[in-house]
Amino acid sequence: MKHTGNQRKVNSFMPFSLLPITVVRHTRFFWCLFFLGGFVILAIGLGLRDPWPADEPRFALNALEMLKTGQFWFPHRAGEIYPDKPPVFMWAMAIGIALTGSVRWGFMLPSLLAAFGTLFLVADLTKRLYGIRIALLAGVALLSTFQFALQARTAQIDMSLTFFTTLGAYGFLRYSLIDAKNIWWYVSWIAMGIGILTKGVGFLPLALIPGWILFYKQGVVHHPAWKQYIKGFSLLILTVSLWVVPMVLIATFGDDSSLTAYRDNILFKQTGERYANSWHHLNPWYYYLASVIPWAWLPLILAFPWLIKHWQRRLRRRDAKIWMPLSAILLILLFFSLSPGKRGVYILPTIPLLIWAVAPSIPGLLQQKGLNYLATFTIIDLAQQQWTPR
Repeated sequence: MKHTGNQRKVNSFMPFSLLPITVVRHTRFFWCLFFLGGFVILAIGLGLRDPWPADEPRFALNALEMLKTGQFWFPHRAGEIYPDKPPVFMWAMAIGIALTGSVRWGFMLPSLLAAFGTLFLVADLTKRLYGIRIALLAGVALLSTFQFALQARTAQIDMSLTFFTTLGAYGFLRYSLIDAKNIWWYVSWIAMGIGILTKGVGFLPLALIPGWILFYKQGVVHHPAWKQYIKGFSLLILTVSLWVVPMVLIATFGDDSSLTAYRDNILFKQTGERYANSWHHLNPWYYYLASVIPWAWLPLILAFPWLIKHWQRRLRRRDAKIWMPLSAILLILLFFSLSPGKRGVYILPTIPLLIWAVAPSIPGLLQQKGLNYLATFTIIDLAQQQWTPR
């Protein structure tokens, strides 16, 4: 039987009609496989060690005291009030210990879940902006960034803070660059509020706003009405008030002087005074540039000679997807550099922003022979330093 031209066209097209379904299934499979692999990588070592000094035992004791006494509103350690940090991270650690029934298994859960949540947010936004291939590469880049990988396995407060600042930045960027849905605008402000209750600098995603306004004036990004700024800021204040207002009332009208001291310490000394007139971790203004970024941003820092040219081209093209996170990184580094008190871990929240700024360049960077030689030499040099007897 002879086939007509139309029949041949239909028959020849039929196999390809199934192609989108196959691609979608494979995409979902690799997407799920990536996150499963990422979780396993982040969870390596969970339950194999006790808390390490100096910070981990302090937070673990706070969590254990909460579980023992039922006093969750004011963190205590060995019967004495702990005034240095808000309670959210200690709450999370207490929940982890209670669920697992073990300090070894529970004290690391907040950092593990925060790191995995950060990985998901970074990869998901990258997928929406550039596609799944670049999203997977961006996720690998995040997992391999030295400071992120280190803090994901450390029971310090900064990994949890980074999750909430990343969620805040995710909401801002998704609103302005993708779909302009109000839900993401409001999620950003709520996330910043929880971030402030985790550690005072949870407002760091606000560093995106100056670049946002610049590109809005150029007609490049979505921008909310001024009423939405008021609503967002109100949500932030409301979120913070859920703990601060009852804490202040209990401390002010109670008869325990230690609670009053806690109120004053957490509201004033550990915030504005610590930033403007820090009493420890004193370092020069160039501390992050000279002593932290060169190792914390490895291996991405090695690609900067190639990235700078790429970023310059993007700026000329008014690419808000690159320059909004880049401008936020610069403002965050400036903010922490102006304070006399500095710790390397303070700039951990810049790493997700850096991944978003680097993401579309990663395929090209992988093909740069000079960068590959430099990375190989650096790895060999670090390995020799690690294994050289002292």
